[in-house]
Amino acid sequence: MLNSVELFESGMKTFPRRPYHISSDINYAGSGIIFANNDLVIQEAKVAVNRIAEDKEMLELFEDELGRLIDELKASERSDVDLNTALEKSVSKLAMTMIIGSKPTEANHKALTAYLQEVGVLFGGGKHFIMSAMPWLRYVPGPFKTTFDNMKARLGDLIDSFVSHFKDGKEGSRGIMSRMMTRKRELADDEHETEKLCDENIYAVAADFINGSIAPWSRSLVTVLLCILKHPEVQEKIHAELATVCPTSPPTDADRANLHYLQAAILEGLRYISVLTTTVPHMATEDTEFHGFLVPQGSTVFGTMGVMHHAENIWGDAWTFRPDRFLDASGQLLSKNNAERKSTRPFGYGPRMCSGYAVAEPYMFKYISKVLYHFSILPPAASELPDCDPRTFGFAGALVVPKICCRFEPRA
Repeated sequence: MLNSVELFESGMKTFPRRPYHISSDINYAGSGIIFANNDLVIQEAKVAVNRIAEDKEMLELFEDELGRLIDELKASERSDVDLNTALEKSVSKLAMTMIIGSKPTEANHKALTAYLQEVGVLFGGGKHFIMSAMPWLRYVPGPFKTTFDNMKARLGDLIDSFVSHFKDGKEGSRGIMSRMMTRKRELADDEHETEKLCDENIYAVAADFINGSIAPWSRSLVTVLLCILKHPEVQEKIHAELATVCPTSPPTDADRANLHYLQAAILEGLRYISVLTTTVPHMATEDTEFHGFLVPQGSTVFGTMGVMHHAENIWGDAWTFRPDRFLDASGQLLSKNNAERKSTRPFGYGPRMCSGYAVAEPYMFKYISKVLYHFSILPPAASELPDCDPRTFGFAGALVVPKICCRFEPRA
């Protein structure tokens, strides 16, 4: 367990490989990016995401989805909204758009819903821990084999629904799959390249983007908004800053640099409620001397963001939601080289950090800023808000975010 900033950063570089996990056998024989160790696939996936983050037409599709979400919240007419469901739906649309390069169809949504239900069966009840330790259980008739077979079948249906975008001649040349298909052909035609991509690599990357984006991204958005909702004085300061920086139109990328308090509130929300309390497991591939300790070959190594984000020697009042800790004396956002900023690692670190970072990080800001530009978020009328203290949340491999309902009051 790597609990300090120094050990975390060093360890994520020293131990970049992944140990075996049952999802590798479900996901095209471990050909993807989360639990796989194919450097070419990991690199090509990151390149595809980075290019999407700079693609004007793709960004317009993302903005269309944000606009649809805002319209949906306006249509709620101040009645209670299930925030978890609304944001998971929106993030799912964005994730599928990234993968296929166009707006997802009803068939995509149907296949995704069926697949995520099976993911919940595997991960929600902790079956994945047991099956990773005893992978032979997938061959023995019973609940574990049923879970394995069902999840593999639903994943196949989901990938088939994505591939249909290319077979049917739909627009899709800008998404992750089509960009990696282009690279597959380029590498196949280059006789000097010894490493190649195959269809299974591309399908596995698509599956891993679904697995690694929808739940963490939507839950992080929900928990940041919950923290802001539970602290009305923070929401008031954000609204005041938005009124000053962008008084007549929604915030843009250019406005972000001047929205210091809003950025601080987002950082503090990601620190205070670490939805992913640890990294995906890493592994020592050989006996390794690490900061004075011998890490034996085969050892599992974790970076513990949840511990690091609540270390009292770094934060002092670590269990208090206080955005000002990320501001300097003049109210400016602390630089990325500041100790507090370097101690906040919600996306991981090193060569295996979040492959979707180039899109996920800026769109955390876009979601939060546009929702708060258009609305005041109010407690629900028909239920109580849960506590935002993450120590009250459940845990099943990641924090289990409670159901959160709230009302959206349009701002004049």
